[in-house]
Amino acid sequence: MSNPKSAFIITSSPNKPTQKKRKGNENDADQTEQKSSTPKSSSPLALRKLSYSDSTSTISNEDELFSPRRFSLSDSDTDITLGVNYDEKVMQKEEDYEEDIYDFSYSQLLDIEYEDDDEFNPFDFIAHLPPKPKISPHQYCLPPKELSQPDITLVLDLDETLVHCSTEPIPDPDFTFTVLFHGVEYTVYVRKRPYFVEFLEAVSKIFEVVVFTASQSVYADKLLSILDPERKYIKYRVFRNSCIDVERNYLKDLEVLGRDLSKTCIVDNSPQAYGYQIDNGIPILSWFDDKEDRELMKLIPFLKQLYKHSDVRTIIRKKFHLREILDNYKKH
Repeated sequence: MSNPKSAFIITSSPNKPTQKKRKGNENDADQTEQKSSTPKSSSPLALRKLSYSDSTSTISNEDELFSPRRFSLSDSDTDITLGVNYDEKVMQKEEDYEEDIYDFSYSQLLDIEYEDDDEFNPFDFIAHLPPKPKISPHQYCLPPKELSQPDITLVLDLDETLVHCSTEPIPDPDFTFTVLFHGVEYTVYVRKRPYFVEFLEAVSKIFEVVVFTASQSVYADKLLSILDPERKYIKYRVFRNSCIDVERNYLKDLEVLGRDLSKTCIVDNSPQAYGYQIDNGIPILSWFDDKEDRELMKLIPFLKQLYKHSDVRTIIRKKFHLREILDNYKKH
């Protein structure tokens, strides 16, 4: 399977503050980053044609293995109640989640995960993206959809959506594995989000499931081979080399999958990741270690509702109102 032959990296004025990593890799806790006192440049982002990031990256820092971790959510912040009154301890099976109770919103995402981050706002970022690079059929990273596959393609992010991984020891990992990256061997500690298996069992029955991660393939492919060795749940795997690098934010242009966008949705804890297809994106709370988390199971009923619509973007737009949020940022 070939990767796209051309890609883009988008850069801005050097005065614009660079990315602040979210907490998650435990060694990040020992690193403090100074906030830039330079005002953000008002000049638009500039687009220049380059090759994809996997083939050009020479950075050997272990953080480069994973998706960039911008969010400031810490382990102590994960006991968050998200507004629905029901007994979560009872609701532990798919059949317990029949009504759409998925109430996570973009306002909660901003309040919870970006509350203390005055350098980056995902909505402001999306609102001021330059035009999307064009994708032609020869650049598609997946083969044509098989006739036996379900109509709708469900794209899932990996890090902090399905799992949390670190190269530093973490309490109670589900498993560990080693990966060789730029000549250095790392031990990766892995936690699976609660109901990881139950969620994948449910969605793989009704969707063509694709994991699209901004992580390096050398790490993510090995991890997915451990999580789903027989590819029972996840049909395809797409990595950082299929992303568009926008100021070290790896955007997932869903067109590169070669699927009908009216029949495609993506679940990702970083809304800027689907900044070029906002009506296809479903937000989810970043996950690190909360054992009481139920977000994956709560998401299933909403995902099932997508089949009631000829275009999934209709119900996603109506539920999450991202266009209205972005309109406010575009006015400034």
